[in-house]
Amino acid sequence: MSTMRVTMTRTTMGESGSLLTAGSTYTVSTAFGAYLVGQAKAATDPDGALSPLGSEPLRLATNPVTGAASAVDGGGTTALALSLGLAPVSTPVGFRWTDHGLTLRRSANGAVQTDWLITDLIPTPTVTYYVNPLTGSDANSGLTSGLALANLSTALAKADVDQIIITGLTADYIALGAKGWNNTQPTRSVSVLNRTGYRFISCDASATLPTWAVNGTYSNVYQSSAVSAANGRQVTDMSTSAYLTYVDRNGTTQTLSNQPKRFRTLKRVASLALVAAEAGTYFHDGTYLQVRPHDDRVLTGTTTMLATSDSNNGRMPAVSSATIYAENIDFVGGYRAFLALHADTVTGHILAFNGCSFQGASTSGGLMIEAACKVYLYRCGAYDNYTDGFNYHAAGNDAATEADAPSVLEVECVAIGNGSTGSSGTSDNASTAHEYTEVIGLNCVYVNSDDSPVVDINNAHRWMMGCHIGAALTTAAGRHNIKLANTAKAWLDGVFAELGANERWLSETSASTLYHFNSGAVVNGSGGAGVVRAYLG
Repeated sequence: MSTMRVTMTRTTMGESGSLLTAGSTYTVSTAFGAYLVGQAKAATDPDGALSPLGSEPLRLATNPVTGAASAVDGGGTTALALSLGLAPVSTPVGFRWTDHGLTLRRSANGAVQTDWLITDLIPTPTVTYYVNPLTGSDANSGLTSGLALANLSTALAKADVDQIIITGLTADYIALGAKGWNNTQPTRSVSVLNRTGYRFISCDASATLPTWAVNGTYSNVYQSSAVSAANGRQVTDMSTSAYLTYVDRNGTTQTLSNQPKRFRTLKRVASLALVAAEAGTYFHDGTYLQVRPHDDRVLTGTTTMLATSDSNNGRMPAVSSATIYAENIDFVGGYRAFLALHADTVTGHILAFNGCSFQGASTSGGLMIEAACKVYLYRCGAYDNYTDGFNYHAAGNDAATEADAPSVLEVECVAIGNGSTGSSGTSDNASTAHEYTEVIGLNCVYVNSDDSPVVDINNAHRWMMGCHIGAALTTAAGRHNIKLANTAKAWLDGVFAELGANERWLSETSASTLYHFNSGAVVNGSGGAGVVRAYLG
């Protein structure tokens, strides 16, 4: 391996994960030195090793088998060249999803950026229906804002619908049952646009907002007999919502005000006494739904606690090659908050979510994909779902072929609190991929899931850039920040993993591989039999 000397102009991570300190001179591989001087703008070349310069932009390629890195030009020829301005970021060698169409560039501080626009995925509209849940009527045509429909589910079921525009909101609106998506499967491509400035909150088909009375035994507990045990599978406090905050790698508290707000989903416990003992919990005794709010406020006379059931909430079309685009919609409650489930024979879907959230699923996950489709998420949140936040499977859940699996793009997405609302499982994750699923994550935040935040298995591939991964809430052994098993592979570029009770990284099985670049000291966890290897991003 050829080497060169570099003098650091700022402190950054070295090839081995150790810090290269500003003002000091180090001997590094020539390929890595070219990156530090050129793309990262983090060092100078005191010996002139990089002159004369080549004519093509530099990219860094890594052999996924040997781990050997080389600098190559645009034509694939070995060269030493410096790129000017924002340096292009190439798809890692070995990552399956090569036709994603993203243009990625790295800034001087190492951050990866893209000019991708999710709005480019909006289907071309021919027939537009308007929905006004406040003043509309399903007796109207829905074809003008003045003749708007009342229910979103009615508009979704129209045979000729291409676009739905939600109008008339004067505050965040809780859409119960037919007012919301209501498990409706459109029969064609359709966009649902909420640009009112307020949130449209789609609840599952059986959701209710009951009234409350004080429990006769515990004065801090409120109960309602209007909700059956089946319809009280989850409870979410809709009176309060907040933007996610987390502490970044520099110890700075960040508030994600460009993300959907998080409502307060309560935790399911096993008795009335446990409800009384812990704020933010609920229990159904067969007759009464019993709750204690997070803030211990008085609930009598209010209708702000949402009780949801095991029915589905949002659904994808039942036909092949259809696109769903949703903007500024919160899917709250239901067995799954949004479900895409199809056999291998139903293919070609595109699901695009812009500024949406998936919260408070009662028995399963937030966004659940089990289909051969492409999924695009921009500034979306998965909060406090019973199991996983974002969950991806191949159609049929059978790991048959790559063609059966989804390809997923998560850009500036957030997952928090998943698995913390009463699940007794051991793998409740923020984002998890299975079978042949391919995931690209750019500048995402995954924190405070009950178990390992990121877990990929089977033949899944994941490429993460600039992501923040928290530690598991559960301190039991085996809860790593990111875990790979079977033949899963992941490429980490500028990924930060918080310290917690367990080790941060695990390539668990001999066929799993974790590649890392500029992500600190990535060391395989105890008992990990897989590969952990640096690459050049």
